[in-house]
Amino acid sequence: NAGMGKTFEAIQLSQKILKEKSFDNYVPIFLKANLYKISFDTLEEGIKEQLKPFTKTNTDKYFGDNIHDNIILIIDGIDEVTEKSKYRSLINEINSFAALYPKMFSFITCRTNQFHNELLHYKNYNLTLDYQ
Repeated sequence: NAGMGKTFEAIQLSQKILKEKSFDNYVPIFLKANLYKISFDTLEEGIKEQLKPFTKTNTDKYFGDNIHDNIILIIDGIDEVTEKSKYRSLINEINSFAALYPKMFSFITCRTNQFHNELLHYKNYNLTLDYQ
């Protein structure tokens, strides 16, 4: 299901969170999964790096104070992590994060033919295109 708009929808969600007043207290954190173990070694490191433009304080403190209530984590393209050990590590880390921070909102994109319900704390939703 390539070309279904997963990345586009993830970016749109990030922009909506930034623009709409109903999301005033939230910070969207957009991470490209294929940069895992390349640009960031852990989800926490990736989140903290993305937090820098949103905070004037220490990102460690901001992360600790806000991870439960104010951060919406958007991970795009977990199927694009092609190295099996990195993929397994990312899945394990996502599952651990969800268990550790159960109130944190997350949005994760993946091609359905590459995903086999490995994420334990998430509901699956499918994007459909309407060509009318």
